[in-house]
Amino acid sequence: MASFPHSAGTARPYVWAPDQPPAHWNVGTYWRALADGSQTDGRSRTFEELCPQGSSPAAERSAR
Repeated sequence: MASFPHSAGTARPYVWAPDQPPAHWNVGTYWRALADGSQTDGRSRTFEELCPQGSSPAAERSAR
C-alpha cells in the first residue's frame, strides 16, 4: 500500500500565467516550467518542451 505525504485536503493548487514561469531557449529548443520544486514540495519539476521538427528531447539529468 502506498502512502503519500499530503492528503487531498491539504493539497495546494497553483497556476502560472503563460508569461510568469521561467522559460529558456537552448539549441533551438524551448523549455517552459509548468511546476517547480517550490510548488511540489521538492518532489518534481514539470516542464513543456517545444523542439524543432526532426529533433529529440534532451536526456534526463538529475542532481540527486
